Amino acid sequence: MKKFKSIISVALIVAMAASLSACAKVKEYTADDFEDALKDAGIKKSDIETDSSKEYDSVRVYDDDYSITFYEFDDEEEAYKRFRSYYHEYEDTKEDGYFEGTLKGSKSKSKGYVLYDGEYDDGDDYEWERYGGVYFSGKSFCVIYTDSTKEKKVEKVKDILGELGYAKP
Repeated sequence: MKKFKSIISVALIVAMAASLSACAKVKEYTADDFEDALKDAGIKKSDIETDSSKEYDSVRVYDDDYSITFYEFDDEEEAYKRFRSYYHEYEDTKEDGYFEGTLKGSKSKSKGYVLYDGEYDDGDDYEWERYGGVYFSGKSFCVIYTDSTKEKKVEKVKDILGELGYAKP
């Protein structure tokens, strides 16, 4: 019985460490730093759109293969609220059982992520494929994904996530 408890304890410690290390892969950026990181990742300046409002600065890239939307909010609470709504969707998606593939998430008040790699089909009218993630840290909030599970598109998103220092699904 002691051996069984030891094995369970080690498994729980490994699971917690993996969860914490993945959450550590949520980097906080300013809008300017994020734009520079995208350029460093090989995205052309002409493909990057920026915008400012009184609530946030944003950086966007829309490509046939992927989509990137980044916000630097003026307030950490606003970034958390935005992430929290995505996290609730993640919980609902996980609970409803219609997603096939890898679906992971982690959330704290200061950082979190939701990672998708698979297909959703509710059996009625709503279905989608997704590879990518939603990331939140401090004042920054970012969504990077492809609406495909095709290898070429997934590899492009993997490369971008790696360059940005974000966790991959």
